[in-house]
Amino acid sequence: MTPEEKRPLLKEEYFYLQGVVEKFDDKSLQIKGWSVTACLVGAAGATIAKEVSVEARVLVYWLCCFGALCFWWIDAGWKHFQRSYYPRIVAIEKSFADKDPAGDSIAPLQVTHAFFGGAEPPQRSSVLRSALMPHVLLPHLVIAILCAGLALWR
Repeated sequence: MTPEEKRPLLKEEYFYLQGVVEKFDDKSLQIKGWSVTACLVGAAGATIAKEVSVEARVLVYWLCCFGALCFWWIDAGWKHFQRSYYPRIVAIEKSFADKDPAGDSIAPLQVTHAFFGGAEPPQRSSVLRSALMPHVLLPHLVIAILCAGLALWR
């Protein structure tokens, strides 16, 4: 394949990958919305319910805390998978930045190979690293701490 044939394909692949990354961001915001809605509504419902025993309230608070932690882990998993696309995006950007006249530095249409071929299977430590990013742990950790605090306070 000639460099003239590769460049448009690489450009198309680049914009496709950018779209995939943006969809992961959209899904992350949706997961955060689920976390806030489910966990805070549950905690608020337990707090304002008049005919509920203290034990039942505490159980709901702990369930909401656990739910927030589960949403946090799901969000971290999504971020981990999103980050798996970055090396390919960077390679394409580098190819265009270097103005590689021969076009030999990178082959187009290698999304799956780049995602699975060079990547190691997901490790717990890399998902944990994603979970500790501030934009991933918020609002999940705040909700979990709030619900745990309510459970311990009651």
